[in-house]
Amino acid sequence: MIRQIRYFQSVVRNNSFSEAAEECHISQSAISQQIKALENELGFSLLERYNRKFALTPAGEYFYKKSLVLITDYEQMCREAAKLAHGDETVLKIGYLRSHRSPELYQALEEFSIQYPSVDLQLLCGKHEGLFDLLRTGGADLVFNDQRRAFSNEYVNMILTTNRMYIELAARNPAAELSSVTVQELKNIPCILVASREQQTNEKEFYKTIIGIQGEILYADNLEEA
Repeated sequence: MIRQIRYFQSVVRNNSFSEAAEECHISQSAISQQIKALENELGFSLLERYNRKFALTPAGEYFYKKSLVLITDYEQMCREAAKLAHGDETVLKIGYLRSHRSPELYQALEEFSIQYPSVDLQLLCGKHEGLFDLLRTGGADLVFNDQRRAFSNEYVNMILTTNRMYIELAARNPAAELSSVTVQELKNIPCILVASREQQTNEKEFYKTIIGIQGEILYADNLEEA
C-alpha cells in the first residue's frame, strides 16, 4: 500500500496522471490501475474523474493530507531501523561561509537529502580560516568557501563560480571617472582591507599574490572605519 500511496501523492502533486507516471517511471495506465487498487482496498473513492480531468473527493483530500505525514514518518522509521540493523551511521560534514546567502547551496543540500536519505548531513558555518582548519583537521569533509588563499595541493580545489571584484574609490580620485580599472592601474593607491588582526596576514597574502595588488595595504576593522 505504501507504494500505491506514493503514486497517489504524485498524481495529486502534479495534478496529472501522465506527469505522475513520468515522475514515478511507470506507464500512465499502470499508475491509474494502482490508484484504483488503492481505492478498492480503502473502500472509498479518492478521486472524482471527469473524462481526462479529476478532482479530489472530500475523503481523498483528507487522506492526501494525512498521508504526507504518514509517509514522512514511515521514511524516518526506515532510516532509523536501517541504522540499528547496520550498526553504523554515514555522516557528511559540510562547512560553509557564515556570510553565504546563496539559495543554490540550500537547494543542493535538499536535493542531496532526497537522493541519499540514509546519509546524515552535518552543517558547519564559520569564517574563511576556520573552514580551512576544519578541512585540514578532519572536522569537515568539504567546505564551500571564497578563495582567500592560493590553491594548495593539500586539498582538492574545485572552482564553482567566479565573480567580478568591485572596489570603492574616493570621488576626488581621478580614477573614479573611469568605468573600470585594472589592478595595475591601482598600484599607486593604498588598498584598504576590512580584516580582523587574525585575518590580516592571510588577507594580505591573498590580495598580493592572487589578486595582484601592488600598492600599500592598510587595514580596517569594519566598513565604517574603511
